[in-house]
Amino acid sequence: MSETLPRSAAMRRNFLAQILHGTFGQAGQRLITAPTFMPAFLLGVLGSEFLVGLCRSLQALSAALSPTLAAHLLGRRQQIKSLAIGMAFLARVPLLLLALLAAFGSGPLLGLWIGGVLVLFGLCQGAQQVALNLLRARTIRPGRRGAALGARNFFGGLAAMGLALWLGSRGDNNSYSLFFSLAFGLTALGVASLLLTREAPLAPQASALQNHQLKDTLGEVWRLTQSPSPFRTFLGSYSFTCTARMALPFYILFLTTSGNAAAAPDAELIGLLSAIWIGAAVLSRLPLGLLADAIGGVRVYRLGIGAWFVGNGVFLAMSLGMPKSLTAVVIGLAILGVGSAATELTAQNLVLELGANDAAPQRLSATTTVAQFLVALSQVLGGAILQYAGFLALAGTAGLLLFLALLRAGHLSTPSRGP
Repeated sequence: MSETLPRSAAMRRNFLAQILHGTFGQAGQRLITAPTFMPAFLLGVLGSEFLVGLCRSLQALSAALSPTLAAHLLGRRQQIKSLAIGMAFLARVPLLLLALLAAFGSGPLLGLWIGGVLVLFGLCQGAQQVALNLLRARTIRPGRRGAALGARNFFGGLAAMGLALWLGSRGDNNSYSLFFSLAFGLTALGVASLLLTREAPLAPQASALQNHQLKDTLGEVWRLTQSPSPFRTFLGSYSFTCTARMALPFYILFLTTSGNAAAAPDAELIGLLSAIWIGAAVLSRLPLGLLADAIGGVRVYRLGIGAWFVGNGVFLAMSLGMPKSLTAVVIGLAILGVGSAATELTAQNLVLELGANDAAPQRLSATTTVAQFLVALSQVLGGAILQYAGFLALAGTAGLLLFLALLRAGHLSTPSRGP
């Protein structure tokens, strides 16, 4: 092993830092990433489902550009805590800019300004995702990562669920400035809590990474995606799930606008649906993390894709004429939320476990780059499918992609784990 994990006392401190980061940082992050408030905000400004998809696509595409640089900068350092936290703080600035635009922005150029900020947000998010996952890999033992990830998401999700209900209960369709301000403040507090982390330096033999050039990192990332390995099998499956995310921003529009893109989604309904979505993930994250530690992340990853497929099927049935009753909507969103949560939760840990520890930055870079590129492509494709072919075609395409992801995941072996 080319890295030394902290001792038990520091490990407990690191576990606490992860939980605090989850309670604050994940609360704000979940408000932003939930497929509810942000798509509704963009639809209100842009008035077109295709443009909503295009904006989300540009954000994801920009997030595909920065992970390799982040992996290069972090992978060659013996200690990464300061740089990782700095990258995370930088990713909070676009949220503040969005809050200011939502409060004071107007006129025909508002959409362009928002698109530019989302591109900046994507660049920062791509680097942050590599940085924070690598920091977790260096400070939490493999056998405890599922519990750590589950706990931080559990507490953060509880806070986000309460905030979503509160924001929706205001009944104010113009309260997005408050929404972005809360997301900025909470995520900044979450990053600040990571200052509690104690990090052990890399073992001396890993310091050779300091002589690596950026082209070396790019070459290693490329080899990871080309050489047959359990990681490449996982990446193939995960790529299908990332493409299936084309439908996620549009479930909320399907449920709240009745196909009329010119109609602003109802704020109270958005708050309720956000709480259901986040609540499903909240109640499942901690048990899923513990289950992944007990039976292996690969099995939970497969279960997650299967649940995601079933949840998507509920909305596919609605598009075929099944009534949009509150019970059906709650069941569909809950299954969808649990499935996507299980898939993402276990995928984050599988990236760290499917290979040597000293190659973790390159695996994180490859996964984040491929994932964000596919999300970028799928978001604009999803918006186009919804605009020109309807929700039935969109949900059907997402279901096919999830089925292919599950088939690919069937060839994935369970990685061996350390203590």
